[in-house]
Amino acid sequence: LPAVASPATPVVPGVAGTSPVPGAPPAGPRRLEFLLRNTNELLGRMDVDGVKTGQTARAGGCVILSVARPPLTRQIDKDKFEIKPRKLVVVILGSPNRFADGQALIQRGWALLDQWMAAGRPMDNVKKEITSP
Repeated sequence: LPAVASPATPVVPGVAGTSPVPGAPPAGPRRLEFLLRNTNELLGRMDVDGVKTGQTARAGGCVILSVARPPLTRQIDKDKFEIKPRKLVVVILGSPNRFADGQALIQRGWALLDQWMAAGRPMDNVKKEITSP
């Protein structure tokens, strides 16, 4: 399954449209119930809207987080508007505490974006590496 579902990549219709597999219950009026549990502890907090969690012995704790703020909108003239989306994607690999690390990186990412915007969005040294304090 794709990591992100959207109208452009409909997941449920594709899954629902698959043929029965061996061992599947027979079609008919029989009702099946099951519980889906999401393991992303940040989902719904801090505007996190996805994407993927995982953990293995070799990789450790991993998570990819997507978080968005409302877009910035500016009217250019009578009929034209400039819309700038604001979205962060955070990737954590091999972390003993992936959700705390993800939360810290989201806060740091927004702080750096706000700082950059307050400075007038300078682009004089785009190769400068940003490191955590």
